[in-house]
Amino acid sequence: MLNSHPRIRPALCYGRTLSRGAALPLIALSLLVIPLPAHASGSVGEQDPSGVDVIMSRTVGLWSGGASRMPDGTWMVVYEERVGGTSPRIYYRTTSDLMGTYSSQTWMAGGPNDPVNPGDPAFDPGVAQLPDGTMLVSYHNWHGIYAMQRLLNGALTVPVVAAYDGPGTAEATLNEQSGQILAAYNFRIVPGTHSIHVRQVLQPTVWSPPVVGGGPTGNGPSGSQIRATLAATGTGNSRLLLVWAKPTNPVGGTRSLWGAISTDGGDSWGAPFFIASREGVDIANPFVVRYQDRMWVYFAQVGDGASLGVVSSSDGGDTWSRPTDVDLPKGVYGVGRPVMEVQGNDLICFCNWVDGLGTWYLGTFQV
Repeated sequence: MLNSHPRIRPALCYGRTLSRGAALPLIALSLLVIPLPAHASGSVGEQDPSGVDVIMSRTVGLWSGGASRMPDGTWMVVYEERVGGTSPRIYYRTTSDLMGTYSSQTWMAGGPNDPVNPGDPAFDPGVAQLPDGTMLVSYHNWHGIYAMQRLLNGALTVPVVAAYDGPGTAEATLNEQSGQILAAYNFRIVPGTHSIHVRQVLQPTVWSPPVVGGGPTGNGPSGSQIRATLAATGTGNSRLLLVWAKPTNPVGGTRSLWGAISTDGGDSWGAPFFIASREGVDIANPFVVRYQDRMWVYFAQVGDGASLGVVSSSDGGDTWSRPTDVDLPKGVYGVGRPVMEVQGNDLICFCNWVDGLGTWYLGTFQV
């Protein structure tokens, strides 16, 4: 039953939205403005609200990217940060506990010292463990989706373009299942409307040709969030669920939650199907995860208020519960880009938010 999950309630949290500037149309993200006390810039694990682990805070943009375990069980979390007026950059930190203490940050790409093209931006990182124990990191800019490795000794390889299907190849997420990594990303059909492509990672920088997994996805009234995610359903060795937010017609109207199923490990995908919508609410940035023998899809939502929503399925994605709001811990009244990870018996949300004073936060909490 849905109400067996902790912290789920039927009321919206209140807030308003901010978005990235028009100069970055592919990756504009809604962020929720709330009156929180300022957190010391760059501090780690201090003065955290109850139930929340603030990893860091800044006066400029922070966006959660992805998280994955390394061979020794340590987590590697990746994220995007805007530094002053320069190009966005991507970083990682490590931790033994997503609700614990984190390492200092390590820069990977983007900005004046970008290893490929100095000055280029690096947007929306993802991460997954490769079969040899190294870590695959993805990100994008106007050249396409880049792939790089964090080697076992901690060294970083030079990024290489692994996917470019044309202008608007963007915002990849990485998912590892049974030693196979799949990348789901967006390909722009026309401005504001995107198709979802899926590729298998054959080698760190060599990915299979793309297949169409779903779509369309695209812009909504709360921004240009176009992330799609996928996960194994647990109801078959090769059965996967892909989810995304579909805009109404005309483009720019509120978005609803849609999905598609693959029964052959991502080589092909069935017809798109409707999962959920909420009247007057824009759904964005869905993240699907298998937890406690159910499929859960968490998503950012903005309407009369703003909050984190969720739906679940007990049959691998064939039928779904009605959408419900997640009861967020005090100090977090909206999530711009939820990343959901299972840690032991707990489900942890790694996410970003911003307060009414213009301070940006990156942190975790248990749902």
